[in-house]
Amino acid sequence: MSQFKCPLSGEEKELEVVYRFKAKDLAKLYKKKRNLDLSNEFTKDEILLVKNKKIGFYFFYPFISGSSDFYEGLTVTSKYSVEKNEYDFASKYIKEGDKVLDIGCGWGFFSSYVPKADYLGIEFSQESKQKCEERNIKVTSTLIEDMPKDNKFDVVVAFQVVEHIENPINFVSSMRDITKDNGLMIISVPNVDSFNSLQENNYLNYPPHHISWWSKDSILYLANKLNLEIVDFEFDKLESTSLCYSISLKQRFNQIFHREKTLIRDNSFDRFINTVFAGVAKLFPKPDSRLMPNGHSMTFIFRKKI
Repeated sequence: MSQFKCPLSGEEKELEVVYRFKAKDLAKLYKKKRNLDLSNEFTKDEILLVKNKKIGFYFFYPFISGSSDFYEGLTVTSKYSVEKNEYDFASKYIKEGDKVLDIGCGWGFFSSYVPKADYLGIEFSQESKQKCEERNIKVTSTLIEDMPKDNKFDVVVAFQVVEHIENPINFVSSMRDITKDNGLMIISVPNVDSFNSLQENNYLNYPPHHISWWSKDSILYLANKLNLEIVDFEFDKLESTSLCYSISLKQRFNQIFHREKTLIRDNSFDRFINTVFAGVAKLFPKPDSRLMPNGHSMTFIFRKKI
């Protein structure tokens, strides 16, 4: 594995290729699901998912995030959610009058959760930035590295952003630089140990959209490396019972018939059995929400140590 270096630890040790698939197969998924042309996004014919076994961090190789054209196209075909579990959780740590910076703010929906804060969003998609401006939400396209260091924030948040970044250490370090001493940093990322991560053809969790996968251990590693104190954290619970059962049925089917583990399995046969399992899953009773497995995201509250 000497050709790889972990973008989080910077080391070549303890790395393992866990999945590999053809770039053209992923491109077909994006074309079919979002009508996006990815012909200029991939530099190699094969994409690998590599795990750092020591810290539970996963990254795709080549480790290259999507272009501005890709994200503009994705924004047009996406619907931003007004409500997110991490918004509710994070807002509990923001007081009246706090200066809040929301990196990758999308349409600025988090601002409605902290109406008494001094809110500023950072957004690079021109369409999303325009949506913020239409709703009188303060927004800028300034890179966090270029934010004035003498104008620090009480709370800096990044919801579903770090998994898109090619240098996560530098990015979170820059978040730290613009946070006041003893201020808070709030980071939410998809949870690689969630039930959702086991779903096949989950193309938005693959490059060029997501280029890294995070576990609790890798977040703890990041916090330790940057001298951040963990104040609190929360794991989402999977809300869709039918999705839970349909994924379980498909996994069991693949095990029984000794089918190779893969991230992409898009053919007429699999589309048919996926439809069957989705229908069967709806027949199962809904368990107590507390018994549901972990869902999409995990959110961490950090304090910047002096």
